[in-house]
Amino acid sequence: MAACSVIITGNENYTDKNEAIRVYPNPTSGHIHIEPGEFKSEAVKLLLREPTGRVVKVLIPDPGVTTINMDVEVPNGIYFLEIQREYSSVIRQIVVLKD
Repeated sequence: MAACSVIITGNENYTDKNEAIRVYPNPTSGHIHIEPGEFKSEAVKLLLREPTGRVVKVLIPDPGVTTINMDVEVPNGIYFLEIQREYSSVIRQIVVLKD
């Protein structure tokens, strides 16, 4: 009789904590709100980067803040918001469209 193997590739109960981080509005005209979700009690550093990787803005909010407001005074284009925590980072794409 042949051996049978079972491989579990997912877990219905798994929730990616990174998905709980909300950044809006996107596209933006110059101001974004960041809701850090479960990471609100952690120290984070926010870096806004051009597609080349150059940092154009840095913000270090106080831990415990439920909504972080960030002015995005940059030309129209695509940017990347890196949310750095002690041991990991989350990156969100931001589109800036001004009149």
